[in-house]
Amino acid sequence: MDINNYISKDECSIVLEGIGRRGYVNSNYGRNELRKDCEEHNALDVYNEVIAIWGESPVVITEDDNTDVTIEDVRAGKISELEDTFNKAVKGSFVTTEGYKMQFDIDDSIKMTGAIQVMEDTNSETGYITDADDETHYDITLAVMKSVKSQMLKQYSICHLKKQQYRAAIKNASTIDELNSIIFKF
Repeated sequence: MDINNYISKDECSIVLEGIGRRGYVNSNYGRNELRKDCEEHNALDVYNEVIAIWGESPVVITEDDNTDVTIEDVRAGKISELEDTFNKAVKGSFVTTEGYKMQFDIDDSIKMTGAIQVMEDTNSETGYITDADDETHYDITLAVMKSVKSQMLKQYSICHLKKQQYRAAIKNASTIDELNSIIFKF
């Protein structure tokens, strides 16, 4: 099983090469969409893995047995998928212009801000940076630390802007196909 995939009895969130992360509900409609996407992207092994957990019959029943999932159900699933994808993206890393591989989620930025504040309060000329690989770099000037912090904040800001743009696209989608065509790339 791919560690990026989540499968429960009611739903799944899987990564398919070529389209990214998609969410499916264990309903007739969700099963059909999963099968269609897995066939289209040569991932029947993923389909079989999901079905092995889901079993032979759907467990999510809509208002009546003949009704497929509504657009609002799919919209809610897309918002949840967006949040998960965004959170994973900002827990990632990037390389600064100075060559440091840095994480950039809110917690990392707060730690860098604190380190800079301590340097300023103690009139220290140099400090240290611990990068995304947990390697420590010593004798880093205050100017470089401020530059790295600024780049971390910018990286987070770029991801957050994309998240908001995806959120608007989800809100403005008028069909299930439009919702399913939204692919999150951070």
